[in-house]
Amino acid sequence: MIGTLFYDASRFAAPRIADIAAEMASSLSSISFAAPGDVVERALGVPFLAGMDDIAVRAAELELTVDPTMIEPKKSEMSALGFGVVIDLTNESRLKEIELTAESILPLDHHLVIRSAVKNGSSYTAGPPIYVHPPFDGGMFGPLLGGISMDGQTAKFPAVSGIAFVVEFATGSTPTALVAQKVPLGVASFSLERVPRDLTVTLAAGGADLPVWSHPGVLLPGSQAQSISFRPMAERLLAQRLGAATGAGTLAVTLRFRSASVGRINITSPRLEVTYHATPANQPLQASLRGSWETIELEAPASLRPDASSVRVTANYLGRMLNAASATPDAAPTSGLRIDVARSVAARAPYAGSNPLASVRMFAAVMQPSEIAVELRANAAGGMGVSLGPQTVRQLDAPFLGWIEIELPAALPLAGADAVWIAVRATKGEVVWCCDAGDAVPALVRSDPQGGWSAPPAALAPRIMLFEAAADPPQIEVRVGPNDSWILPRSSKYTTTTSLPPFVHKLLLAGRGGKGGRARSAVRLFSTAAVDLKLDAIDLSYDPS
Repeated sequence: MIGTLFYDASRFAAPRIADIAAEMASSLSSISFAAPGDVVERALGVPFLAGMDDIAVRAAELELTVDPTMIEPKKSEMSALGFGVVIDLTNESRLKEIELTAESILPLDHHLVIRSAVKNGSSYTAGPPIYVHPPFDGGMFGPLLGGISMDGQTAKFPAVSGIAFVVEFATGSTPTALVAQKVPLGVASFSLERVPRDLTVTLAAGGADLPVWSHPGVLLPGSQAQSISFRPMAERLLAQRLGAATGAGTLAVTLRFRSASVGRINITSPRLEVTYHATPANQPLQASLRGSWETIELEAPASLRPDASSVRVTANYLGRMLNAASATPDAAPTSGLRIDVARSVAARAPYAGSNPLASVRMFAAVMQPSEIAVELRANAAGGMGVSLGPQTVRQLDAPFLGWIEIELPAALPLAGADAVWIAVRATKGEVVWCCDAGDAVPALVRSDPQGGWSAPPAALAPRIMLFEAAADPPQIEVRVGPNDSWILPRSSKYTTTTSLPPFVHKLLLAGRGGKGGRARSAVRLFSTAAVDLKLDAIDLSYDPS
């Protein structure tokens, strides 16, 4: 992307990048005031990003220096003061060089004298000498009124400000005794430094101008670069214009440069650095993580990757962890076993470790509002053994497809058992217990509530997870995508402010089109800890440079 754009605001209302690039290659950094009171506009802009909520300006500044312009003179006129030549500049400028005519020969014992002058009607009143060549001997103080160096017929000297000047040949032994002499003298041309006076910089805000910087009087060349900063005003204006922007292009502020005199300045280091911010409208985002991948949708500007992000993560650990022997399938199940009032299904689930059993999770399709009764039974040499406690009844809404968790009234010690049987019957309605292809005999079915259990026609393994009771773990890992994760410190309920993982930033880049330049991207989360997760205070930052 292109960073700060510095362009002629009077030419481009909604500039195209190609136009700006072409103009930036020209002399945009030089601003000329062709007449007293001229106003020249320049804009500082950044690429507009759609779908943003706010904009923060990190820097809005530039530096300016005077670029002394050497200009050709207007025709000189002989003065009525005696024998000198008057140079009338009309407006205050800085005289820098005088080229004498070929007939102008400085006689011996004469001095070339340059004085300031004031116009009185049709005449001029000469002031004291400014430069004298050759200068007078000032003894220990050096040459008096020195500064002129002669290069043939051209007299060069440090620029001096004024409106009118008198050039003369004079004699005299001291500066106060100089008397103009009638000898051949003419001015063929002279050179000026045109510099700005009463220079101001304002920021265009609708029909008003906001003062940014001013320099009363003449701004001299060679002085230190003038630093101008307008960050707070630029931020306020850009925030207003962001809310009204509808299409591509630039988001810009316009600066107006004014000078009370003819002159030229150079602009160096123009900077407008911003950070766009987007706040997803659909927060807070919540996910109940129970050993399987869950999806949340994160709203963000379409087709853009954040440079940074901030999110507040609240994790409420529920005191149970997925047992190490439970599988965590992510693919869709291949089949299912129907459960209704007449038909029950039992599944054997492996169990590892010695912690008590806290809950059972089954993947099911609920066809109609139903009620199921879940009974836990011991594993007896691979078969279903005695009951381990009273049944747990659960009401199920329809339609539904996904994981159903049945929390036990109290944690059930399994005394080192390597498996447990879960028998499910429906007291009303109908449920399909989704299955994967199995081996051995991991499931049993019963068609008559009073009859016996038998293997299903095909080897199927009902999809099931077991959760063991566990105190606060040393840490909770919430996986995001295939490689990234949040590591949450040990706590039953923990809130922290962090950033979204890089995988999520990359995922948001793939989000395509939507209302207001927004898109929703599916973010998948996984945790072996039973944890309720809430994400809020989400802020996405984008750097257009």
